[in-house]
Amino acid sequence: MKEQVGQVIFEFVCMMVPQDRAPKITGMLIELPVEQIKQYLSSLDALKAKVDEAQNLINQSMQQ
Repeated sequence: MKEQVGQVIFEFVCMMVPQDRAPKITGMLIELPVEQIKQYLSSLDALKAKVDEAQNLINQSMQQ
């Protein structure tokens, strides 16, 4: 299931973040609990929020 979800959202993630971050963010999103995956698959706004959250986590880890 996670591979299928990744294939579905990867193109959307690519449109929202720099190309080099898209695979990492997609990987982060498919590791979330199933309920959260269902939530962001049903709403583009929810997907954008999760992508923003993932980007912030990456930015924070790079600053440390």
